[in-house]
Amino acid sequence: MPPDTSPGGYDLAMESGPSQVDITSRLSIVLDAVQKAGFQDFEAMVEAYYTANLERNSFPALLQCASRRRRLKPMLHNLQDSSRQWPRWESRGINESISTGTASLCVEEIVSLDKRKLITPNQTQLASLIDTLESLLWCHKCIKQGNCKSHPLNSIAELELLGQLEAAPDSVSRPETGKAQPHILD
Repeated sequence: MPPDTSPGGYDLAMESGPSQVDITSRLSIVLDAVQKAGFQDFEAMVEAYYTANLERNSFPALLQCASRRRRLKPMLHNLQDSSRQWPRWESRGINESISTGTASLCVEEIVSLDKRKLITPNQTQLASLIDTLESLLWCHKCIKQGNCKSHPLNSIAELELLGQLEAAPDSVSRPETGKAQPHILD
């Protein structure tokens, strides 16, 4: 429910520079509302707010979407930052959660990379790429020296070569090892 902004209505969210007493009073109102709404505690309400599949286009769903996209990241950052000032026994839970979450994200990323298709450029592709690079280098050398007319490439041919370079894989094999470095397709 949005705050009451009618004349004479009291909008707690618009209060600026709240003191410790003001924060305590405001949070007491919120905690009472959380219990009256049937949540076991504030954390259960927050968990429900961020994880629930709410009725599409409802006011809570719109707020949830905006919060997930814009406000959750800075809020979590501020929470983590503030936890550095808490006693160790109070901050242990958030630190363990961050460590577990980080490890989980790393594992998910590794699994995701492992599932992607890998390609290895063949010799023809490598030779074509080398020819393209040589032609572009020659063209740029001619331009710097001011004798572009002596080179058969024109700007259209140069654009085609640049297109070939853009289409080339990001990594290629090292000739001395003969081992191709895989290129990951997105």
